Formats: sequence, C-alpha cells, structure tokens
Amino acid sequence: MKLFIAIFLTVIALVFFETAKPSNIDSLKSSLHSSVPTQDSLLVLVILTEHYQSISIDSAFYYGKIAIKQAVKLNDTASLADVYNSLGAACYYAAFYEKALEYYQKSKELLLSLNNKTSLAKIYNNQGIIYEISGKNDIALEHYYKSLGIWNQINKKLSDKPETNKIIAILYNNIGIANYKLGETEKALEYYNKSLAISRSFKEKTSMSLSLHNIGIVHLYSDNYDTALEFLNQSLEISYKTNDKQGVATSLNEIGDVYLKLEDYTKAENCFSESLQIAQNIQANELIMYAYHGLYMLNSEAGNTKFALKYLSLYHQLNDSIYSQESKNKIAGLQNKYEFEKKEQEIKLLEAEQEINDIRLRNSRSWLYILIGGITIAVILLIVIYNEMVQKTRANKELVKRNLEIVKSENYSRTGDIQEQAMEVKPPRKIPFDKYAESTLSKSQKNELKSLIEFNMENEKHFLKSDFTIETLSKDINTARCYVSQVINEKFNMHFNSFINEYRIKEARRLLADPNKRHLTIETIAREVGFGSKSTFNAAFKKYTGITPSFFYRSLQN
Repeated sequence: MKLFIAIFLTVIALVFFETAKPSNIDSLKSSLHSSVPTQDSLLVLVILTEHYQSISIDSAFYYGKIAIKQAVKLNDTASLADVYNSLGAACYYAAFYEKALEYYQKSKELLLSLNNKTSLAKIYNNQGIIYEISGKNDIALEHYYKSLGIWNQINKKLSDKPETNKIIAILYNNIGIANYKLGETEKALEYYNKSLAISRSFKEKTSMSLSLHNIGIVHLYSDNYDTALEFLNQSLEISYKTNDKQGVATSLNEIGDVYLKLEDYTKAENCFSESLQIAQNIQANELIMYAYHGLYMLNSEAGNTKFALKYLSLYHQLNDSIYSQESKNKIAGLQNKYEFEKKEQEIKLLEAEQEINDIRLRNSRSWLYILIGGITIAVILLIVIYNEMVQKTRANKELVKRNLEIVKSENYSRTGDIQEQAMEVKPPRKIPFDKYAESTLSKSQKNELKSLIEFNMENEKHFLKSDFTIETLSKDINTARCYVSQVINEKFNMHFNSFINEYRIKEARRLLADPNKRHLTIETIAREVGFGSKSTFNAAFKKYTGITPSFFYRSLQN
C-alpha cells in the first residue's frame, strides 16, 4: 500500500512543479542556440529545465547545468533557486529521492535569503512529499502545514484567484494522504473532501482529479470496490481530458488493482498494460514498477507462470535500481559532474552525457545476475506455485468443513436462544443520546454500550436491511453516533462497515448451508442479508470465511 500511495504523490507533485509550459519548445531551443549568454538566454534555460523535469532527467540536467553556470555569472539568485527546484523535481520523477531533497534544500536556502514566499511555499510542499515517500509522515505534515500557512496568507489578498485556491486544494490532498498513512482515515477523508469542494467551485480539473482518486483509494483499501471504481473512473476521465499522463497511468494502475481483487483478469490486464506503456513513455520509474507488480500478481493468480516470472524479474530489477545504495552513489556521482565551475560549457555537456551513459551501462550489468539466477528461480517458483495450487485446494476444502462446523455451532446456539425466549429477556440498559455529550466514555460505560450493541444486533437484526447505517444503529439504541463508532473501533477492533459485514456474512453462511434454502441463488441470499451488489458480497464472504460463496455452495452440493 505504501508503494501505491507513493506513486499517487507523483501526480500531486506535478501541479506544484509545473509553473511554465512553453507552447513551442523547439522555438525556445532555437533562440537559445542563436543568442549570446544574457538574461534572456538564462530565462530560456530555466524554462527548458523546468519543461523536461517530468519528461527526461537527461534533458533536464543538460539544460540545468548550463543555466546554473549562467545564473552564477549573472548573479541571478532567483533563477538559480528555480533551477535547483527543477533539478530536484527531475530527481523526484526518476525516484532519486535523497538527491531530490538535496536540491530542494539548496533552493530553499536561496529563497529564504530572497524572502520569496510563493516559491518557498512550493519548496516546503515538495520536501514534504519526499519525507512522506520516505515514511516520515510527521515531518511531512510539518512541511505541508508550513506551505499551507504561507498560501493562506497569500490567499487573503488574492482570494478570488483560482490558481491560489487550486494550490491550497492540492495541499489539502497532501495533508489527507499523510494522515491516511498515519491511520487517520476520517481525518484524511475530511481533507480530501475539502480539496474536492474547492476544486469544484473553481472548476479546476487537475486537483479535482487528485481528490477523486484519493477518495477512491480509501474505498479500495476498505474493500468497497464498487465505490472505489466509481471515484477512480471519474479521476481517470478527467486525466484523459486534461492529457495528464501521470494521472492516467496512476489511475489505471489502481483500477487494475480493483479488477484484480474482483478476479476480472481481462480488465485488470488491459489497465496494467496501458499504464505500463504510458509510464515508459514518460520515464516514470515508480509507475513502471507498479505496473510490473500488477502484471506479476495478475499472471500469478491466473496461473500464467511464464509471464509471472517475467514481470517479477522486471519488478525486482527496477526496484533494486531505484532503492539500492549503488543507485544513490551513482546519482551523487552525476551531481559532481554537473559542478558548473570546473569546465567550459561544451566540455561539461559531454561529461554529463557520458555520465548518464555510464549509469545506464552499470545498471544493465544487473541483467547478467538475473540471467545466472533465472533458471534456478524459475524452477523453484514452478515447484512453489504447483504446491500452492494443491495446498490451496486442500485448504479450501478444510475451510468449507470448518465453516460448516461453525454454522452447526451457531445453529445450536440459536436453538438455545429460542428455548430461552419463553423467559423474560431484558436488553441491557439503553444509554440516553446526550448522556455523555460533554464527557469521555469510561471503561464501564464502554462495556455497557458494547453489550447494548450486541443485544441489538443479535435480536433486532436490522443489519439485514441494505440501508442500515451507523446512524440507524445509534437511533435504535438511543446513543450518540460518535460513541457507537468509538466502541466498535475499540471493543470490536474494527470499523463499522466491517462490523456489519461480519454479521451479514454469518447469516449468509447459515442460509447457504441450510438444505431447505438450496432453491435460493447466491445473489438472492446476498440481497436477503443486506448486500447491495454481488461483487461486494463475494469480497466480504471471502474475507471472513477464506473461500468464495460459490466454492462453499458447490462443495455442499457434492
């Protein structure tokens, strides 16, 4: 999951990193070659460096190093800060995160001396993204809030400027992601929805796409696949319209993951393959690695061993290239070659190109090790996959047996409950809605509320209705919604949706195992226990029982 969220941060960073998009790059290059080193030529170099930062690290450094030399000669601190920022972005897109942080730090030091608030706010955001990818979410939040504070000050003077509000919307997305990675799901959704509201009010498609994507991710990892697809497809549609290739590739990867979980392998393969092609065209290493992993999982589950091994090898090769210490040393060596004071412009350009070629050559040597170990790995994986298939079949049959034992035990308990109905059974004392409105629940109050919730669920069974919500349960037991949520989280160690789904799956399992209910289809039973869609029911059933409802049903008929 960390990898998935890190990939999506690439899309968020794009909006901050791009401040100028020349309409005709070729004409800019021509003007550069035909002009003497002046303030105008420096401006062109800065624009070209910025343009290539998300397209090609080679080209970004090619123009960036010339720009550094001219900026120093002209004593242009502002342009030098912009170039360092663009080089940091180029390293970010190529997944050289430590080097990216170094360039951002250089840019920030220059901007502090210039007191350039706008650019400084952007740098704080960029640094926050790097810290977030590195797993330092608390530090990331500090940087995001610093950036947000500056933008809020600017927005007081320019509140009607869509551009300023767009950036604030993106910051809300970033803050939401950091909170989500820290486990603060509700807080994350709060910031995502704030971002979406701002984006819609200003009809800003890029940040709107980011918000929709982030909300889709939350639903994806909450196993709400239909809802996740709804938001992710909306995000994908906007990315296509705005020609946001990073956004398109990212959304396709996530949608492919949803279809993979739903076992729709054809759609999953289409998504991963299209994402891979786009990611390779824009040299987005994290997105390429994500697509490789998705194709490996797809072929592994589909039983295509040959292709599974292929994509697994590609995934590990790229992963090692991005995160190994050797890769960090290479990019550090690359930076040394770009020191502007050592040689003249022509010599420096040749050195830069040679260094990049050396990096590619050294990376290609890793293929030799892959080929040496490939045969051994292939044999081992084939044996493992075969054994896993055999063990999976046995395990599923064992799971059917255990689930039937559980159903038998539950039916025995139900019989006991029916026999006791002749006796007067009093529910636990109901807690008034506002009883603890101004206080925190004590341990005894939590236990009391836990008993009340269990009694309601087991006796009223309102959860069988598809429109049953936490608000419905709160009204049934006359208790505040926040306390119901708190007790379910702490006492049952799960979210409300998971809590309700567990009761529904227990009831569905009982009906599927009942010989008198064999005339009912799986879809009918899913609706009877409160599920709105078959796909959601299938996913929930497998999560709680370990097997699919169709396998369970077929096993009972044999």
